[in-house]
Amino acid sequence: MPDNNRDPVPYLVEAEIAARKAFDARLAEEPGLTDLCRRRIARYLQDPIWRGMAEIALNGVTSYEHGLMLRGAGLVRPAKFAKCHSVLSDQYIACVECTDRGLEYLQDALSFGPDEDPARDAIIRAIMSYLVIDRGNGIVATRSLLDVAVAIEDRDLLRRVMSLANGNPAIDHETLDRVLTGASEQDRMEMADFYGNDDDDRRGAAIIDLSARDDLSGGV
Repeated sequence: MPDNNRDPVPYLVEAEIAARKAFDARLAEEPGLTDLCRRRIARYLQDPIWRGMAEIALNGVTSYEHGLMLRGAGLVRPAKFAKCHSVLSDQYIACVECTDRGLEYLQDALSFGPDEDPARDAIIRAIMSYLVIDRGNGIVATRSLLDVAVAIEDRDLLRRVMSLANGNPAIDHETLDRVLTGASEQDRMEMADFYGNDDDDRRGAAIIDLSARDDLSGGV
């Protein structure tokens, strides 16, 4: 029987330690990387500001949590735009855009080594193997990505988009469910030229859902 009297604090600590060990173990399995390269990759990917900005630059979208950090750092700001001549005509959609400071940061963030830096190449491949990781509180996205999402009627993605201005859903969910049919990862892959950079290297466009679930044995 479970010990209901056990102090719950160790569970949180153990979960954090296990997650970090799993990250390091998976990185160690990546072939062709030196120990120094792995340490550099880990340092960059564990930095939420750097990773959030890299995801915005490469995928046009990042988690809501990263979006809040980026706004707090003055690198992005909330914005909105209207979609005309679409299934969401007359709807204002909340998005994010880089500030001048954010654009300057991006120039440095993705230019941290020579053209053939293995750490840079490995990080870009990793980030471009998915579209976004929803950690349970939604996502924030650029207008470029949202234009594509509306065009391909990507209901799953649009339902997750949050406004950085007020923390509310960017689009009314009832409207989305009524007028949009849905899109696949392959649909997003076909439209990658319109929302990201270096799209010749794109290996995936899945939405990774890490929302808390009752059935934690389920897949992503």
